[in-house]
Amino acid sequence: MKIVLHAVLSILYIVYFTAVFYVLFLFLNIPASVISGTIICLLLLGLFIYSVYEMIHSKERNLLFFRGLSGTIALSVTSISLIITLFFVVLMNIMTTHVNYQSISPREKFEFQVNAFLPVDPYQEYKDKALTKTISHLTVFYPSLKKKDLELVENEYKQAREISTRLLGEIEDQPIDLILLDESPDSLHELDYLDYMGFYDHNKKTMAVVIPDEYNASSPVVIETFYHEYSHYYLEKTLEKLSIEPYKIPIWFNEGLAEYAGYNGKEVLIPLQTTVPFYDLINPGDWANALEKSTEADIYTQSYYAVKMLADEFGEEIILQLLKETKAAGSFEEALKNKTGYTYEELERKLKEQ
Repeated sequence: MKIVLHAVLSILYIVYFTAVFYVLFLFLNIPASVISGTIICLLLLGLFIYSVYEMIHSKERNLLFFRGLSGTIALSVTSISLIITLFFVVLMNIMTTHVNYQSISPREKFEFQVNAFLPVDPYQEYKDKALTKTISHLTVFYPSLKKKDLELVENEYKQAREISTRLLGEIEDQPIDLILLDESPDSLHELDYLDYMGFYDHNKKTMAVVIPDEYNASSPVVIETFYHEYSHYYLEKTLEKLSIEPYKIPIWFNEGLAEYAGYNGKEVLIPLQTTVPFYDLINPGDWANALEKSTEADIYTQSYYAVKMLADEFGEEIILQLLKETKAAGSFEEALKNKTGYTYEELERKLKEQ
């Protein structure tokens, strides 16, 4: 009976403290995760050594409701198990924070981990109801009542790929899902993505284009959105091909390139009243903050103009050159300086001049 009690206690302690570790590390950045993880690991290691000492000396002390030989064995198993779970919790936190450019809220971190590490597809309900058609490496999901929406991909896929290939070179295509949405699809109404006309979810290998009721598949804004989202996919695969970690490419360049691809390199005159420092547009957290706080600035337009200025001055080949130089130099900022002579401040200053 005592053995069963100790086994149950051990399981409860492992589950409880693993949950505590997980919640704690949601709030910690990478340095704090390493320091806290090391301290907790040393404490658990001390607990394991203590349990071994108890077993050797046959002590009958009561620690955490563990008593006797079976209790000390259960205590040693619990401490070792918690060291192992702690290692994976810390590792998952570091990986998540690292991938998200070290600026991410606890809620965003939780959502990212659920999306990335659990076999849950938030789009599956919609996909199950939709009609499908395979076009090259794209599996297109579209509403049964809007079959004409499929014309977007049928007519524009080759152009979308040609644009990205022109800017980034050849890649080996990989399967990806493309969802064509109307303005308020029932199964996706809770997704924040629907604040925009499209999104690309690299974790679930899914992109989407929203086709509002007042537009159709041939509307320029819809086509531009398709080119934009396809460019995100293409850049990701280009970075994989070049063995460049995605976090080294600032968000402003990623979004600016997607906007540039969306307009197919053409000059589009969009008013830009004010700008945001490029240093504040490097990672996803900063980008989200800029979207919320900088109501007068359009950071998508700013990023587009920055990429277009570089392409106009140095040719479109500068885009791929900057990526390759990022790998060689170790940072995009250094690559920008090496290849164009611009610092972030100088690029912003020239943007304001134009």
